[in-house]
Amino acid sequence: MRTLLFSMLLLSAFARAEEADPEYPERTLGLFFRVHLLVLAPFPNSSEVRLANVSGPAQLAVSNGPIAGSSVGLGTNVMPSLTLGYALPFLDRRLALETVLAVPFTLKMYAKGTLADQSLAPTVLGSLPTGVPPLGSELGEATVAPPLLTATWRFGPFWRVRPYLGLGVSYLMTLSARITNPVLTEVVTPTITIPNRFAFVLQGGFDVHLFKWFFATVDLKYLAGLDLDAKVTNLWVRLPKLPLYGVAHVGDNEVKVTVNPLVIQVGAGLDF
Repeated sequence: MRTLLFSMLLLSAFARAEEADPEYPERTLGLFFRVHLLVLAPFPNSSEVRLANVSGPAQLAVSNGPIAGSSVGLGTNVMPSLTLGYALPFLDRRLALETVLAVPFTLKMYAKGTLADQSLAPTVLGSLPTGVPPLGSELGEATVAPPLLTATWRFGPFWRVRPYLGLGVSYLMTLSARITNPVLTEVVTPTITIPNRFAFVLQGGFDVHLFKWFFATVDLKYLAGLDLDAKVTNLWVRLPKLPLYGVAHVGDNEVKVTVNPLVIQVGAGLDF
């Protein structure tokens, strides 16, 4: 975030040194749009995965509580997006409201640490091997849509390079989620729930005037306070080396992930 703010200050200082752009026509409607290539890059901070409701033979191998050294990671997404905005008619249209439209996308979830590298239940009674393999990196996926709304302040307003800063709010909606790990789905497919969450948006970027009403834009958004609480229920695993039991109910698990996503958009569009 310090790098983002420092960059915006540099851009502001650069823009102030420039003269007004004589080729920029006066806006009449105040509407604008940008077509972008959007990169959503999470920088997750995960709690340890916590087991609960362990029952049956699984109690001989694991117990309720956190899995030491375990964590969950999230994947990066690249997609097209559309930014729509309206510059308010007062204050030389420097103040604007804008939103980003994009199709729902798939957020990949990965097992990390001991959750990926070690078996959930390697032995029973301390010495008898179960044959349950490590999970590996694949864990699951969720289809999400994060609508957001920001208010931006553009400096200038008629510089060829126009930096801006913004604040806003986003609402991450989980439309569907599923576990895809082959070890966890071999016996029965567990259920995963991820509640919807609000987040604050910090925004910075700049427009470059190309000609007439055409602009290129580089935009950065940081979604702050986006905490996801994922819960997986009805976990069963097969016990290849213990045919007497066959399968075991590992119970449920929970994990909290602070997503810390950075949204990068590069594109072009029109002002009206």
